[in-house]
Amino acid sequence: MQELSVKLNVADRTYPITVKADREENLRKAAKLINEKLVALFDDFSTVDKQDALAFIALEFATQMMEQQNEVDNENLISLEIAESIENQLQILLQSGFTKNAV
Repeated sequence: MQELSVKLNVADRTYPITVKADREENLRKAAKLINEKLVALFDDFSTVDKQDALAFIALEFATQMMEQQNEVDNENLISLEIAESIENQLQILLQSGFTKNAV
């Protein structure tokens, strides 16, 4: 995969980084989202400094990521329970002598 040198602006600072081409768009979107949240925080709390604002933004993103992971974990658990239930039902059918001719 091709690598690109890009410059991202986050909180009025420019960060030159090298990224794989397929990640560039998401990194730019992430930088834009951080900057938008920073502006919103400054609008709501004019006394907050950039470091505190960035810490709050990081905390918000980390919390969202953890909540999404919990949802995925719960969905995986439900899928596993469904698969186990199907397997148990199949075992019961096979043990009872069920055959396709019985249908």
